[in-house]
Amino acid sequence: SAASELTAAAKQMTLIALGHPAVRFHVVHGKRVILSVPGVAGLRERVFQIFGRDVLDRLVDVAYAEGGYRLEGLASRPPTGRPDRTRQHVFVNGRPVRDRLLQAALQQAYRGLLERDVQPEAVLFLTIPFEDVDVNVHPAKSEVRFRDSSRLFGLVVRGLDAALRTCPGVKDVSPGPAPWPRAATGPATGRGEAAGAFGFGVEEAPAASLFGSAEPEAGSAAAPRVLGQYLSAYIVAAAPEGVYIIDQHNAHERILFDRFAEARARDRIPRKAPLLPILIDLTPAQAVRLEASRPALDEAGFQVEEMGGRTVALKEHPDLFGPEAAREAFLAVLDDLEREDKGGRGDRILATLACKSAVKAGEPLPREKMEFLVAELFRLEDKALCPHGRPILILIDRGQVEKALKRHPV
Repeated sequence: SAASELTAAAKQMTLIALGHPAVRFHVVHGKRVILSVPGVAGLRERVFQIFGRDVLDRLVDVAYAEGGYRLEGLASRPPTGRPDRTRQHVFVNGRPVRDRLLQAALQQAYRGLLERDVQPEAVLFLTIPFEDVDVNVHPAKSEVRFRDSSRLFGLVVRGLDAALRTCPGVKDVSPGPAPWPRAATGPATGRGEAAGAFGFGVEEAPAASLFGSAEPEAGSAAAPRVLGQYLSAYIVAAAPEGVYIIDQHNAHERILFDRFAEARARDRIPRKAPLLPILIDLTPAQAVRLEASRPALDEAGFQVEEMGGRTVALKEHPDLFGPEAAREAFLAVLDDLEREDKGGRGDRILATLACKSAVKAGEPLPREKMEFLVAELFRLEDKALCPHGRPILILIDRGQVEKALKRHPV
């Protein structure tokens, strides 16, 4: 139809305008102005002209080079994105292209940084030697073939990774100085105080032994300073770059997941035997699933014994849980194993354990627990999302505060 053709033409002109920021474009259809932008100095100005300030503010600059290859442009600042790939634009030697390899590299770079069903936005320019790319694959020149696809894939992933590390709350966040609270080192059961509430309560060793000390390691940055708790669900913390709002459940879940993963890698998930076996009645489906799931359950720290019928006794469980929490976690893991896909099943189990053992939204926390949690979170390299893909924190930067309050920078 005429409308769809017009839409396609507008999209094509948008691509051309993005690819040539210095050129003025004035496109008219009948009496309607489709696109009208003057020439500007660079890509950021062009993106502002076409998409507006809101889009520009959620993009980070990309500039990376390896040998004769160069990657430049703008890409999403996690956790922002779109529900589709319509705003992923890639140019190779100045020409807009569609390429599955580049799309896969973009997805790989944002793996674990965006929520499910959220796609990164990007306007990226690849400059590579002309002999390394074949542009005669498609009549419209919109598809290309690369001589060294693996090198190009790695370049895009590494280039985006380098850019994302400059984003506060994504990878290497470097907040201003603040004291690091020391983890309690006494034994813990269930959700006890300090480290017992945030780590493994191993009776034979200090609870902080698996988590490590809450004091900073040499060369590491200090955590933001905890100001308090909001709605018994969010920790508010201050740093020179602004104010962080931290989801306490998602943050704790991320911390525990990483520690579980470290313990699994060393075959050292601490477990304990309850004084009395925990009896659990399974549904028929759960009973059938149990037989095929024993290795995965054992790896996660659960040992069960059949007691007759569909009743089983939980003889061992991760040391982190009390009896009722262990029952709930066991059933949650067993239900999670119903999914037939094997990919990432081990990580899903650890994510379930972390979720069941993390502090909950609506749970008041004393200051020492908030400080311990924030300190542990900011020691992690990846702190943008919890294992289930939900955002952990947001940063309200100083500029936003001063602008909203009409205050000049001090």
